[in-house]
Amino acid sequence: ASALAAGLLDRGKSVHLVDADPQGTSEDWASAVAETHDNLIATFLDLKDADFDKAQDEILAAVDRGTENTILDTPGEAESGTSAALFVADLVLSPFMLSEPDVTGLRRTYDLFCQVLRTFGEGNKPDNFLAMFVGDS
Repeated sequence: ASALAAGLLDRGKSVHLVDADPQGTSEDWASAVAETHDNLIATFLDLKDADFDKAQDEILAAVDRGTENTILDTPGEAESGTSAALFVADLVLSPFMLSEPDVTGLRRTYDLFCQVLRTFGEGNKPDNFLAMFVGDS
């Protein structure tokens, strides 16, 4: 999420980075670079105990800020905030490395996305889910 935000900022785009992951790494990154980018808005959402509807409402309220790009960073595990984020997203990017835990997590995230879409009558083959291979540096 931070790398994507940085790339967009470097291209002069406005970015709203919403961090709904309890570890807060996107929020930490945004705090560190906020002084040099006046086209960056950062928001932290604590959705740990939210039900799906509350999480969806909080996400929609956070992303309605009028920026060109909104990036929502969520935890990888299935929880109401992640499910709500998957439902409201225009595009889901799921980074992974070639390790068993990452590939398993990628599959779980994709399956959750399909389940969310089926539950809300949106079909079951998402065309806006992209997996991004992250190579070793």
